[in-house]
Amino acid sequence: MNVLVAGGGVFGSRAAANAKSQGARVLVVDVDEGCKARDICGREAAEASFVGLEEGEACFVGGAALGSVVHCLDDEAADFIAPCIPGHVAALAAENWLQERGFSVRPAPDLAMDVLRRMDPELVLRFDKMAGRIISSHMPAGSLCSSVCSQPADRCQVTGKKKEARMDELLRRATVGADRSLVITTELVGEGVGCFEKDVLSGFLQDLENAEGALTVALGTSCCCHGIMHVYELFRP
Repeated sequence: MNVLVAGGGVFGSRAAANAKSQGARVLVVDVDEGCKARDICGREAAEASFVGLEEGEACFVGGAALGSVVHCLDDEAADFIAPCIPGHVAALAAENWLQERGFSVRPAPDLAMDVLRRMDPELVLRFDKMAGRIISSHMPAGSLCSSVCSQPADRCQVTGKKKEARMDELLRRATVGADRSLVITTELVGEGVGCFEKDVLSGFLQDLENAEGALTVALGTSCCCHGIMHVYELFRP
């Protein structure tokens, strides 16, 4: 498999090392050429490409990680993306990808309120109506997850509190009011690091590209325990 690691800091290093150990071809992209992950990459290149990489080999590319994720969405060779830079990488990449194709993308405050009303208030850590952003977690604010958490689906490993459902499933239920919605489920690719299938996001965006008229869109990324959701109004001027 081919894995793009966006960001070469502590989490990017963990993602790259674990992906390498599983025999993946790994690209690590970071604007900081002195980042931690560069030391575990056996090769360096000027452009992000999986061409020529062997199984279990990692290559470092200096450059903007988010831009590489946007480009990766149209790269048939890429299989997985490990978002290891600040921010909701899937949503930021989607916004850039759509804008490159002539779409206007802006937050949808009314839809954000609708999503919020459908969620258990105890699970909402942060809510920004005007930005259309909701951050949710089964872990209470101020508490820390275990670094070796196996993310059990039924109960928090740290607090012992029972979960009504996985966080990704709860977010899917909460976004039924959107015209189009996607909650991407992430899988662990290293200690505290998740990744997701590139085709899940790119396929969703291709469907949006072919849609007609204005749409409300909910796009989230979530593991079993934590999630982030952005909601948009999407249209072509």
